This record gives sequence, structure tokens and C-alpha cells, in this order.
Amino acid sequence: MKKLFTVLLLLAVCLALQAQDFTKVKGVVVDASGTPIVGATVTAVGTKVSTRTGSGGSFELMVPSSVRYVRVQKSMYLAKNAAVSGSMRVSLEIDKEAAERAAAEKAAAAKAAAEKARIAAEKARLAAEKAKAEEEARARAAEEARQKAIRDSIAQVEKEREKERIIAEARIRVAVEMRAKAIRDSLAQVEKERLEAEARARAAEEARQQAIRDSIARVEARQQAIRDSIAAVRAREIFVRDSIAAAEARAIFVRDSIAAALKQQKKDARKAADAEYDARFRNRGIENTIEFGYAYQLPMGKMRELRYLYSGYRSMSALHPVFVDYTLSYRFNRIISIGIGAGFIYNLKSIVIENDIIVGTDEGWKEKRFDIPVYLDIKTRFGRKAVRPLLDIKGGFYPVTKSLFIDGGLGLEVRTSKRTAINFTASVRTTPFFEVDFALGSPKTRYAPCLSPSARLGFAF
Repeated sequence: MKKLFTVLLLLAVCLALQAQDFTKVKGVVVDASGTPIVGATVTAVGTKVSTRTGSGGSFELMVPSSVRYVRVQKSMYLAKNAAVSGSMRVSLEIDKEAAERAAAEKAAAAKAAAEKARIAAEKARLAAEKAKAEEEARARAAEEARQKAIRDSIAQVEKEREKERIIAEARIRVAVEMRAKAIRDSLAQVEKERLEAEARARAAEEARQQAIRDSIARVEARQQAIRDSIAAVRAREIFVRDSIAAAEARAIFVRDSIAAALKQQKKDARKAADAEYDARFRNRGIENTIEFGYAYQLPMGKMRELRYLYSGYRSMSALHPVFVDYTLSYRFNRIISIGIGAGFIYNLKSIVIENDIIVGTDEGWKEKRFDIPVYLDIKTRFGRKAVRPLLDIKGGFYPVTKSLFIDGGLGLEVRTSKRTAINFTASVRTTPFFEVDFALGSPKTRYAPCLSPSARLGFAF
């Protein structure tokens, strides 16, 4: 009967905490110039109720009557808390720092694209210079072929001139023999004219040979110029390769700089979120916690059986401990707190007491139905919400029954204000179990820890 009454009382408390009235809130979100903002997030402060603005910047949502403000957020704008009213008009200002960061990122991306385009243009120019060098090599080969043709033509001309000279000399000898007497008188004149002709011929031949030598010198100079051009092109290729390597190094530096900036931006965002959470709630300092709980002691083999004189074993029902704990702890940050505490535990039902006298009245043993646990408490929270998961671990000692005390549980922490919170925790704790053995009139007693699922309701301030 007592167990049923306790369960009904806990259900009534939970229903009272959950019962709330709701209010319909609607309005419009605009910027500084009055232009509607589409896609802005509207959240009831202290709850998870939220919506987004539609076309025209309008929104509508149902919020608990306890909510006094709604928070309006939109990327590139400064978030704003606005008081709840029937018809709202919320104006957001542009976040200049976010806009400047976006512009800087866009400029960095444009600069990287321009550098990439410049590298592509440099590669195209190198390809054109390579094609030009190949064209000059082909021209050099054509020039060498032309020089060879010239040399072959000179050899042919010299051969033909030698043949003509032999024929002319033969004709002269025949004419001289046939007309020796006729020309004897004019032989001196003819010899003179021949010598003069030969002199002119030799002069002409020397002039022609000099012209050929000059032409060969020009060709060699042209070839040297081509070789110098090829060396210059190769030097330019080496310079371009070095320039490309330097450009790639600059691109890697720009990429690393952008990555470092994004990493720093994420780190700043986390710091800003922590700072905002610290501004909303107290996350450092001394904290007091009072917890009320109810447990059910699990059966554990022979520990649920008592031996009676002359009657053998008898199976008994489980204990129902209730307890109150007080903890004085220190919050190091939004996650961890460590503290010490003490409490009071009392068994609503005893398994070895009948009319406050232990079975086996001749000995007069009585069970200790209460104890005062002392313990060390470590709490760990997760997230930055007003309602967030909670891990609670306690370890200590029952001084009255001289048994160990361990409690580990999971639950929720509800931040009701900057300095107060309500904790709902389901856990498994050890509670002392009293065991008696009456064997032939010599009673033996001991207290041993026993696992007990429990539910706790705590108030932190």
C-alpha cells in the first residue's frame, strides 16, 4: 500500500511539472531597410520550439505561456531577442564582421583563381615558344640543305669550266698549228691578249671565290645566331619552370592560409558559443544540490533468505529504501563538477523485523533500518542547451551498517534560471542489506551492499 501511494505521488509531481499553457505568437522579420527576411530562425527562449520565416518574412508558432522572449537568428545578421506579443515586427541588423569575413574569403578565392589563370597563360606561352624553337630548327635544316646545294653547284661549275678550258686550249693548239705561219707575226699580240684574258679570268675567279667565302661566313653567322637563340630559349624554359614552381608554392601557401583561417573561425565560433552559454547560466563556482529518491532492492540469491531455528529457510520480499542527499560541489566549467555530500536512507519495509523485534526473540537482535551515507560526487553534463544529458557518479560509505555506497545514473539537467536547475536521474545504487543466521541459538549478523534501482529528483542552486 505504501509503495502504491509513493508511485502515485511521483506521477502527480511529474504531471504538474509538464502541464503548461501555450500562446500563439506571429509576426514578421525585416532588415534595417524594412525588406522582409526569408529563412530566419525564430526560437522560443528556454525551449526547443522554433520555426522559420516564410515568404514576406512572416512567422507563426505556439510557445508556452512562461516564455517572455523569442530569439531571431539569420546568417550574416546579428541575432536578437524580442519580447513576445500578439503581433511582432523584429528588425535585424547586418553582422558587419561576418560580411567582412565572407568578402575576405571571396577575395582570397578570386585571387587563387587569378593565380591559376596566370599559370595557365604562362604554360600556353611556353608551348608557343617551344613551337617557335621547332620552327627555327626546321629553318636551320633548310638553310643547311641550301648551302649544300650551293656547294654542289660550285663544284659543277668548276668542272664545266675546266672542261671548256681544255676544249679551248685544244682548239687553240690546232689553230696555231694550222695557221702557225699566219699567226707567227701576231703571236706576241695573241699571247699578250691571252695573258690579259687569263688575268681577268683569275681576277673574276678570285672575286667569285671571295663572294662564296663571304656567303659561307654569313651562313655560319646565321647558324651561330640560331644556336644563341636556342640557348636563350632553354634559359627561358628554366626560368619559366622556376616561376611555375614558385607559383605552385604560393598556391600551397594560400591554401594553407585559408585552411588555418577556417580552423580559427571554427575555434572562435566554439568560444563564442561557450561565452554565450556562460552568459546565460552560471557554470563556475559553489553549487548546492538536494535530492529526493526512492529505490527498490533487487533479490540476490541467498541474501533474500533467512535461516530460523527449527524452521529451515524462508523467502522474504524486497526492501524499499527512501533517501535524501545533500551535496556541496564546485563547478569547474559547463561540463564537470566535483563535490562531497551526506544523506539519510531509511527502509520503508524490513525483512527481519516483526513488531520491532528480530525473529528469535530470545536473542533480542534488532535491524538498523536507517543509515547516513557520506560520499564523493562527480557530475558530467553534455551540450550547451537548457535541457541536456547528465551523468552522475557517487561513491562512499555507510557508517552505521559499515558497508560500501556506490551510485551511478543517467538523467537530464533542466536549467530553470541562471543559478538554479532541476535534475531528473535514474540510477543504480547500493543499499545495506541485513542478514541474520540463527543456527542452534548462536545468531550471526552482517550488512552487505545490495543493488537497488532508484529514481531521483534534485534541486540545484
